[in-house]
Amino acid sequence: MNVKDLIPWNWLKNEEEHEGKKLGVSGTYDPMANPLIQFHKEVDRLFDSMFKGVGFPNFSEEWSRIPNNMFKPNVDISAKDKEYIISVEVPGVEENDIKLEMRDNTLIISGEKKHEKEEKDEHLYRVERSYGKFQRMLTIPEDANAEEINASFKNGVLCITFPRKELPASKAKKIEIKKAS
Repeated sequence: MNVKDLIPWNWLKNEEEHEGKKLGVSGTYDPMANPLIQFHKEVDRLFDSMFKGVGFPNFSEEWSRIPNNMFKPNVDISAKDKEYIISVEVPGVEENDIKLEMRDNTLIISGEKKHEKEEKDEHLYRVERSYGKFQRMLTIPEDANAEEINASFKNGVLCITFPRKELPASKAKKIEIKKAS
């Protein structure tokens, strides 16, 4: 068995590197790694549990809309024996507003969720939906056959499949262990 088989594939490696370059830092920027933000989030969670059911807003919900993740659709990645399956949640996005592109070993999913404004003397009290451009960059494993990629779109979910190809077996050499004298 190859040791590489035990390590999970990092599908987001290229995306993390790209974001690190945009921020001008080595590695990735994770706002939730800041101890003060973690403390603030914990205090919000405490208030949520104290005032639950009294009519106060849910304080911790605000953390789900931090700018770093604002326009990143959620991605589910799974593997079967013969294929990889990627599901991307893009509710409110039209099929023709999504673009798929393969560059080297990177699948780039990009698009835009457009804000449709309807004005009829309405008073807007709160907006929780995110609008704007988004991009996800997934690093494709070596055994994914990018030549036979398939994509389908239904009910706001983009489903992408890659057949898996057989990789040449690594050459292993058995080493004899001799008794020490």
